[in-house]
Amino acid sequence: MSETMFVLAPNNRDQPDEALLDDLRRVAQQLGGKKLTRTDYEKHGRFSPATIAKRFGGWGRALLGAGLPSPRNFGVSREEAIEDIRSVAKQVGADALPFSLYRSYGKYSFPAAPEAVNTPAPARPPRSVGWRLRYLVLCRDHFACKACGRSPATDRGVLLEVDHIVPWALGGLTVQLNLQALCKQCNRGKGAD
Repeated sequence: MSETMFVLAPNNRDQPDEALLDDLRRVAQQLGGKKLTRTDYEKHGRFSPATIAKRFGGWGRALLGAGLPSPRNFGVSREEAIEDIRSVAKQVGADALPFSLYRSYGKYSFPAAPEAVNTPAPARPPRSVGWRLRYLVLCRDHFACKACGRSPATDRGVLLEVDHIVPWALGGLTVQLNLQALCKQCNRGKGAD
């Protein structure tokens, strides 16, 4: 009669940096030289991509530390970044492009505001949306909720709010590209930022 064997997962606690970098290299080699994304690593890697990104100050930096190409390009000029933003906006048929949408289709990694591309990181703007910025966002969004389409012009009970697309709590900036008009109901349903 054979005895039952228990196989334990490897101990991933307190692993040295080199163990994480070695695992990145192993997965990259397993994928045959394809640029290693977080999603691919999550499927094949031993550690959490979030742990690796936190340890090395970002996913791209971890890949560079392992001697692997980054899936995105860093250190681009302001002109290159703005040209790519325009290209993506044209591709998706948008007049304004939130950072979350650019991140899905763009080819560069940089802060949400193109003014910050290739410049030292400025102090983070305040969370509150000033009256001028609020007006610009509402005008851009045609004074209607981006989620449900309701507007105070057609529905008296609608109250519009200006919402962070990438939440403030997750590092989202209070800049026009990261703001959208939402009615009070949709904004409350979305959750706090």
